[in-house]
Amino acid sequence: MKQLPEILSADWSPMLGAQGEVVEDVADIDQCIRIILVTRPGTDPLRPLFGCDAWRWLDAPVDVALPHVVREVYAAIDMWEPRAEVVAVTLAPGEGEAHWNIRVSWQPAGGAPLQTEVSYG
Repeated sequence: MKQLPEILSADWSPMLGAQGEVVEDVADIDQCIRIILVTRPGTDPLRPLFGCDAWRWLDAPVDVALPHVVREVYAAIDMWEPRAEVVAVTLAPGEGEAHWNIRVSWQPAGGAPLQTEVSYG
């Protein structure tokens, strides 16, 4: 477990699924993007607008869903994660239980491009 003096970044948050651990810098941004993408607006009572409406297009054909999912992802990340600039969003068929995978290419201010992928549905 990390102690407060061991956290070296101004940007950090508790790591999901790992009690006592933290994520810092770009790992924190990546985790925040994942949380935004999998949260349906209205499910966070203190922030009812928080999340991404990409789920609305879950059962639509890919050619119909793609532009709407891209729009929803851009809008959600732009609103809720100002530390990341979205470069591109792609949608691919998912495996197993997932309907699709959303891949977001993004970059932090002044940083190298990174990718975050979320299985959806």
